[in-house]
Amino acid sequence: MPLPNRVAPDGRLFADPARGLLLGNRGGRFHDPATRTLPTRTHATRQWICCLLSFKGRSRAVWSTGYTELFFCDEVTALAAGHRPCMECRRADALAYRAALMRGLGLTGAPSFPSIDRLLDGQRREGRRKRVHASLAEALPDGAMIADGARFLAVKDGRLLSWTPAGYEPCARALRGPVSVLTPPASLAALGAGYAPIWHPSAASAGAAASISWRASKALDVHAETVRERAASRDPSGTIVTMSCWASPKGHAKHDAAMNALPSNRRYLRAWNIYGETGVFPASNS
Repeated sequence: MPLPNRVAPDGRLFADPARGLLLGNRGGRFHDPATRTLPTRTHATRQWICCLLSFKGRSRAVWSTGYTELFFCDEVTALAAGHRPCMECRRADALAYRAALMRGLGLTGAPSFPSIDRLLDGQRREGRRKRVHASLAEALPDGAMIADGARFLAVKDGRLLSWTPAGYEPCARALRGPVSVLTPPASLAALGAGYAPIWHPSAASAGAAASISWRASKALDVHAETVRERAASRDPSGTIVTMSCWASPKGHAKHDAAMNALPSNRRYLRAWNIYGETGVFPASNS
């Protein structure tokens, strides 16, 4: 049975059989080695780090008498929860994160990592609760994570991906409007200034699927807006009915609203595939 040592983007600990890409800790031990159940404490110190799964051949019994080992789906998840790269096992990444943070915040001197930990600690939590920050979605850099009701969404390549413990899935929500951001502002600054976090491999395929979905959705938007003028230019004696092949309920609603506004003898059939391409087909009166 898996231990409750997986970390969600909001910093919460939970149990899940999916394996993560990164290990981490929160400055020491805050679990009970005897019970190994979900701890009531959330951390040991302000030093919240994310580490490599394997380093110098070291091995240890998880949730024993040492520090409380935590596991992350990827670094995007770890940053959202309020962690930073480890200076020991990920030295190059930790230095790159600090350099990007300096650029993003306009700092002239390199802050110590304990001072970065203090900064992050004030931005990631309010007591035991996760602290969120208001922003416009359009202003967020790649690698930012937002809370959307009960789900978590990550920003990648100008689109949103839906987070799961096992990776990412396509998301239909558009990247716009006010959102609640989980990633602390300091890490947002580092991401915006060029720090490249480690993504779960599923983000690539989910991003490609989201791109196709977005293109089809935009094509359907255009279709719903222009159906009147296109129908008006056709032979009024011909009877054509419109149908959308896109599987989105929202898309069907747009389509139906546009069609219901037309007289029955001015409708036409237009089928859309996932790439937004069209074909016109004759149809019987209805």
